[in-house]
Amino acid sequence: MKMNTRKLALIAVLISQAMILGFIERFLPVNFIVPGAKLGLANIITLVALYILTFRETTLVLVGRIVLLS
Repeated sequence: MKMNTRKLALIAVLISQAMILGFIERFLPVNFIVPGAKLGLANIITLVALYILTFRETTLVLVGRIVLLS
């Protein structure tokens, strides 16, 4: 998979934005009926990536966010 610098920088920015939303989501006190349920704010960035990038690059954004947040 050959990627240019601009696309790689865009993927890095999307991963960092998803991480920021993930951190914000952890600190929001949201009481749902089901314990442990979350809003899923970081998934907004995944949908934006799916709209802008290819499926393979979106998968890279998703996996990068999951690995770095865990």
